[in-house]
Amino acid sequence: MKEKCRCPFEVFRDLVGGGWKLHILWRLNINDFLEFTEIQEITHCASGEILSSQLKELEESGFIQRISYPEIPPRIEYHITGLGRSLWTVLTAMQDWSINYMQDMNIGVEEEILEEFKSLKKDRKIQDLVEEIIDEKEPLDDYFDNSIE
Repeated sequence: MKEKCRCPFEVFRDLVGGGWKLHILWRLNINDFLEFTEIQEITHCASGEILSSQLKELEESGFIQRISYPEIPPRIEYHITGLGRSLWTVLTAMQDWSINYMQDMNIGVEEEILEEFKSLKKDRKIQDLVEEIIDEKEPLDDYFDNSIE
């Protein structure tokens, strides 16, 4: 990464630009972790070499974490990090814009894909709300202790 950039978009492009990085980040935001073969299937990336390279770059940038299990055959999982999770609003905004563009330009959008995106966004919103509620709640012991007094 450069020490100084003329434009913030250069930083974003350098970090998440590439054929599969945005798709990988989107899927890991939804699933929390995936194995290499699952990522390859989801992205339809023909080359394991390209996918490995992009996963390595995402790991070096701090968006994902690679965990290797000492098993035979070896199992490798990629987990989303807090930094990677922070891209959720950006990714959903880009996805929404792309779908609107495709519809406006009469570019076919598979109904199955649209339904999947809607469902995933809905599930993620529910998950975020539950986490927010849990973070804001006082422990029940404290609640009962305070309410009795």
